[in-house]
Amino acid sequence: MLRIFKTELRFVYACHSPIEMVEKRRLHFSMIYGTSAADGVFVLREAEKRALPDHEWKGKDRRARGQLSLFEGEEYSPGRYGTLRSRHLEDLTALVTELAKQTKDAPGTFNELAATIMEKHYVSPTEIKENVGELAKQGLIEPPWKTRKYKARVPDDGDRVVWLADENT
Repeated sequence: MLRIFKTELRFVYACHSPIEMVEKRRLHFSMIYGTSAADGVFVLREAEKRALPDHEWKGKDRRARGQLSLFEGEEYSPGRYGTLRSRHLEDLTALVTELAKQTKDAPGTFNELAATIMEKHYVSPTEIKENVGELAKQGLIEPPWKTRKYKARVPDDGDRVVWLADENT
């Protein structure tokens, strides 16, 4: 379905969101949307986050008040969305690195990089910025935001993301 959005309908970005029945911990329906603007992905993911506050953007205990855990040390039991989000957060540094390497020949803005990541992964722009900032600190990505503001740690939306690692080795 996402392929149809991109090929037939010619959207640049096609996003998917599994919408759960939180209380029953099962998939209720899937929402698919398309946009041709990087900013559209940000708007849609932010609306999704606000509309679905119980869908594991932050880990929390789903048990009823006073309910005991069957397993020692169990903090919460994430649903499908929470499980996917946890996996996406674990893979985020590798994904940012992989996409940033592609910018060596064709630099893009942070917004374009983040929208490409957020199209298929349930992560926030802030989490992506932190990863880009960390790669810049390691000397793998050029930090143009430092020329604008010396103490800046992360890029702004319009800052270029350029991979440098191959030049440094």
